[in-house]
Amino acid sequence: MFPIRFSSLKVFVNSEIPSGTNILLVGPPGVGKTAFCETLLCECLRNRDEALYITLDHDPKDIRVRISKRGTDLVGEKKKLVFVDGYSWLVGESNERFNVRNLSNLSDLSVKIFGASSELGEGFSFVFDSISTLLVYNSENEVERFLESNMARMKHVNSVGFWIVEQGIHSERFYSTLRHRADGILEMRFEENEELKRFIRMHTFKGISHSTSWKPFVVSEEGIVTIGEEKHL
Repeated sequence: MFPIRFSSLKVFVNSEIPSGTNILLVGPPGVGKTAFCETLLCECLRNRDEALYITLDHDPKDIRVRISKRGTDLVGEKKKLVFVDGYSWLVGESNERFNVRNLSNLSDLSVKIFGASSELGEGFSFVFDSISTLLVYNSENEVERFLESNMARMKHVNSVGFWIVEQGIHSERFYSTLRHRADGILEMRFEENEELKRFIRMHTFKGISHSTSWKPFVVSEEGIVTIGEEKHL
């Protein structure tokens, strides 16, 4: 039920992404995690699927501008893309119906996510950007409990989502817990020789045949485009 295919992931998984899937996206700051997820959401919206963006790191207004630049018209289509705004409380105001007043209150964030997901129903796609920001205001144990309940909730409503986390700034135990809870793990990295290059791979996907080879990609106005041949490390 509710099979979802993201064309950007076909280089890794040549099958439908099962409903009720939580994918962890790990990489260093600036490598393109947010741009990649915005690209995937653009694909959903162009296919007239519904999407949820839980943003703690970026202003929803800026996200809408970037998505519009990638050829996705959001005018008159606000029901298709719903935001949970955990960013704007820093400046004291938000125009989103589902907004969080303080990220140290994880219960409030869970309530807003529940409200937004209930409005969308089942089978939508979502992005959580990012787990790392929660750890500025909460302990790892508190964030782990939050993720356990919200990942289970998204799985229950047959949604497919991407949970972004920064690489190398949290404890190894925390990363191990995230990897255990996720159904799939996408990794991104930089490589710097004469020029800076970016690579992405599907490290793990439980129960699904997948390629683990590193693929080069670039960030452009249209989003992320995978290019070149497979790179085996």
